[in-house]
This record gives sequence, structure tokens and C-alpha cells, in this order.
Amino acid sequence: MDSAKENKILISVNIDPPDLKLWADKFALERVLRNLIANAIEAIPQGGRLTVAAKTIGPKHSPGYMTEITVSDTGVGIAPERLSNLFMDYATTNRKGIGLGLAICKKIVEEHKGSIEVKSQIGQGTAVILQFSPSN
Repeated sequence: MDSAKENKILISVNIDPPDLKLWADKFALERVLRNLIANAIEAIPQGGRLTVAAKTIGPKHSPGYMTEITVSDTGVGIAPERLSNLFMDYATTNRKGIGLGLAICKKIVEEHKGSIEVKSQIGQGTAVILQFSPSN
């Protein structure tokens, strides 16, 4: 988070409803979020924005009810040809790290019966969307 402060990155958190709950392994989910946030901060130029949002999709207790967590940034974006390989072991575009972070994130999310998706545009930023059903 020090690099976020140094680069004047505005961080916002939006949780709706404020009492939103997700049944998950706290430490595993924290690991996923820490990794996604760190990746976003590395991709954001000075003065950019990072948003972590959580919301429910569909009426509570309905069959289609989901919890969605999104980590989005106004960073450099990811080239379309790189998107299909993001979750593979050792896939990285960073000078730091060995490329296991997103592969581990995907494994953790899938172990919670969730899904992970990345949407990105070069020069616009990236959004990583996690979805979980209430039965997790």
C-alpha cells in the first residue's frame, strides 16, 4: 500500500449492502484480494484509481443469488492476446514475481465454487470480477 500512497493512487471501497457476508475461508480470500490489489497498484500510473467493490446480484435467497467482488483499476490494461493465459502458472508481464499469483487466485476462487473473470482495455484499465454463490 505504500506504493499506492507514493503514486497518489486513490483507493475506494464500495460494499452494498454494508452488511454483506460471504461464507469463505477468510485467509484464502484475503490472499486473493491482496494479490489482485497489488497487481492493480503495479499497473496504475501516478494519480490513478483503484476500486474494490462488493455487491449482491439477484434477490437474497433466490436460486440466482450471487455475491460479486470486483477489483478494478485505471491502469495500463492488458493486451487482448494476454487475457487467455493470465491464469496459467508462470504467466507474467511483471519484472517482479514468477507468475503464480493469478493462478493461485483462480484455484482459491474455484475451491470456493466461484468464478473469476478479467475484463481489460489497453490504456483504460482492468477489472477482475469474482462471483460466488451463497452455498460456498
